[in-house]
Amino acid sequence: MDTVEGSELPRSVVGSAAGGGSDASVQVDVVVVGLGPVGSVLAGLLGRRGIRVAAIDKDPDVFALPRAAHIDHQGLRTLQELGLLDDLLPGMRRNPGLDFVNSARRILMRVPADRPSRSGLPTSMYFYQPHFDRRLRRLADELPDVQVHLGTEAVAIEQDDTRAVVHARGPAGDIRFEAPWVVGCDGARSPVREWLGISLDDLDFDEQWLVVDVRLTAPETSLPPNAVHVCDPGRPHTVIPMPEPRYRFELMLLPGETAEQMQDTDQIRRLIKPWVSAESVEIERSAVYEFHGLSAREWRRGRFFIAGDAAHQMPPFLGQGMCSGLRDAANLAWKLDEVIRGRAPAAILDTYFSEREPHVRKIIEDVVDFGKIICTLDPEEAEERDRRMLAGETGAPFGLPRLKEGPLVTGGGGALAIQPPGRSGERLDDVVGPRFLVVGRDENAFDSSVNWWRSRGSVLVTTLAEIGEHRAGVESSMDRLGVDVMVVRPDRYLLGAGNRLAPITEVARRALTVISPARGDVAVPSA
Repeated sequence: MDTVEGSELPRSVVGSAAGGGSDASVQVDVVVVGLGPVGSVLAGLLGRRGIRVAAIDKDPDVFALPRAAHIDHQGLRTLQELGLLDDLLPGMRRNPGLDFVNSARRILMRVPADRPSRSGLPTSMYFYQPHFDRRLRRLADELPDVQVHLGTEAVAIEQDDTRAVVHARGPAGDIRFEAPWVVGCDGARSPVREWLGISLDDLDFDEQWLVVDVRLTAPETSLPPNAVHVCDPGRPHTVIPMPEPRYRFELMLLPGETAEQMQDTDQIRRLIKPWVSAESVEIERSAVYEFHGLSAREWRRGRFFIAGDAAHQMPPFLGQGMCSGLRDAANLAWKLDEVIRGRAPAAILDTYFSEREPHVRKIIEDVVDFGKIICTLDPEEAEERDRRMLAGETGAPFGLPRLKEGPLVTGGGGALAIQPPGRSGERLDDVVGPRFLVVGRDENAFDSSVNWWRSRGSVLVTTLAEIGEHRAGVESSMDRLGVDVMVVRPDRYLLGAGNRLAPITEVARRALTVISPARGDVAVPSA
């Protein structure tokens, strides 16, 4: 039997020990701790694959006020996989772009969001989080393989050779959740991360900002249709168009200001007056947050994982916090599915950290760099910044990085695969489903290694001639890459692309072949 090597968790319970042995017991494949958007999406992705999930959250309902507000095309693509895109999209607001302006509101730089995306979906959308979260939770609750336990707080964890345990307290008493795998999606102050003893890397950004959500009670023509960062040394701030009739204002605290002063209603109205009159808005929420740039040094300890804000935190300047958490969920869901079904060794779960952490770290570094541009308080430095930005000396606008080469990414892989629109409106991902896609220009693009793909299950092998109305878009992507065959992973990233299938298959075979599965046990690699 394999042991949980490298884990510093003792065999005894870590946390506040639950009751004295009479707990109700729930046994599943995966326990998800925390049902914010990341936990709910992960539970949904696993549940739709037929994986048995117990999803717990200490609160009986979603948080009543919005926190996250932005989702990008890749996040929308994940909602598509959940079957929720067409339900949620009409309630969102399209964002045509992100402007950086100076104190005179002159545009210094624009990050466009009105161009076609690789996903065939809107590039940038804003949403109202309470509605969003409630729909995600309802989906999880409706799936037959997902048990949702609200008002249920994790109080301790443990693990051994064969399983992980979460001790929790619910409305009816103590519950013991057992599973081969547990994922902590329990937020920035994650108890799971704390119990695991995982530390955070500080990426050099700590600033206090006031966040104000308002509801328009009268029409206002002075508010922008797109997101705006005002790089004003007198008061850096941001204006965000939420789904009508709401807007969000984010305002930096200046030296000497306190959270109490900033949350005074009269003060808030004075601060937003340059954009909107007091008579035209109702203040729904105000809170002071400390924006951080942080990434956990480990995302896995033995049978436990962390995801979302538990694993990384970033300032909101590019709207990538929740989007990054949804990428965590998509990356981990398909790998857990492969391992639980015996189609891949548990070693592939180590690629969750090796793929996701460098990806999110690069995003955090970019966001922090943008934050330092926005948060400049020295007027002379701000004037020089404006000059450089107007002269185009600040580099290209933000773009998402590729996955780095590794066990599940070849030299020709790592980019997000395209999803071209079809004439009938049917989307390519819906045709493929939650499985691998091996697509060649024609049968000549394949070699004998295609038989390995056809035999392993959870793979669609096809050619351009067979892919129907999506042919033109896929063929255009192949032409652009100069390849004859592409292998797309279930999370829609390219595993590889080239002129021969065999080298890509060899990489996949090494990573995904189970050498000696043990009946009833899950092999756990070094954490």
